[in-house]
Amino acid sequence: MSNKVLFIVAPTQYLPSGGIQTQVRRTQVELEKRGYEIELFSRTKAYRASDYLCGHVWRAGLETYMDTLSLANQGVPFALSTIFLRGNLSRISRLQYRYVHNLLERNPFHLVNDTLCARKQAQLCGAALPNTQFEAEYCYETIRLDPKKTTVIPNGVDTDWLVEKQNHRKDQKLFDQPFVLCVGRIDDPRKNFDLVVQACLKLKIQCVLVGSLNGNSKRGPGKKIQQAVDANPELIKYLGVIPHGSPELAELFQKCTVLALPSDFETPGLAALEAGFCGSKIIITPVGGTREYFQDDVEYVQPKKIRPLELAILKCIDQTQSTDLSRRIGRDYTWANVARLTAEVYESFR
Repeated sequence: MSNKVLFIVAPTQYLPSGGIQTQVRRTQVELEKRGYEIELFSRTKAYRASDYLCGHVWRAGLETYMDTLSLANQGVPFALSTIFLRGNLSRISRLQYRYVHNLLERNPFHLVNDTLCARKQAQLCGAALPNTQFEAEYCYETIRLDPKKTTVIPNGVDTDWLVEKQNHRKDQKLFDQPFVLCVGRIDDPRKNFDLVVQACLKLKIQCVLVGSLNGNSKRGPGKKIQQAVDANPELIKYLGVIPHGSPELAELFQKCTVLALPSDFETPGLAALEAGFCGSKIIITPVGGTREYFQDDVEYVQPKKIRPLELAILKCIDQTQSTDLSRRIGRDYTWANVARLTAEVYESFR
């Protein structure tokens, strides 16, 4: 039987940066090493089911819905990487979310909705691959995912580029004092990096920001963060977008005092895995399954809580980091291991 697998990805996943993009790209590379032939789904092509082992849909929801229906109608079975968490994820919010979408589902006009599309995909898929048990249980509740279809497959992390010690920056003064590192979409409201900036200003501790930032946006925290950068250049430093895998980014992970990711939720946050592998202390949200990866080796801070964030930063600066987290990440969360677990699901379609 064929080893060909059809990937369906959302249009935003073609962008060069971000956690989902890295997950798709690195899983593909490792699957190809194992002998699988990966093909991107095309709406203009007719597919014969016997030519393919299965499909793999990356992210449940509206963005991938029509392509998923086309794949299913052509008889190709598929696995679904759900990547599905919405809202603030509190128990009350989840109950409200489910109730509202149950009402929408009964609407005789059959409205097209992100969650309703995800429910149909969960019904059609032959296997579902959430990144954490937290996400799996959320999907059981909100999109009626069948637990019998579910295999939790963790995210992975590249470690080869992080092993060699780096002294890339010409100006090493940045590393003379403790600093908090934030890596990601800096102006993403979900990441709460504006609170990290606020905390560092109050504590008079350096904060280094890496990633995209639209300082002219009228919505979200981008403008507020840009103003802090402009007004406090000695404390708040914005370094722009630094390519993933570069020596400069590796050096920042290796030399930062703490990496902060107090998001509304993370599953689990690739930057946190990378910094943790390098021995950095981590402050991260407890929401989204992060405890499944980081256990008791990091500081957890509830989203939107500024004072606990300040206390966590001070604690991280004063304490010595254990090497347990670095060893566990290097052992358990490689992309080769992710591909092995994914391949076991693919083989269930034979």
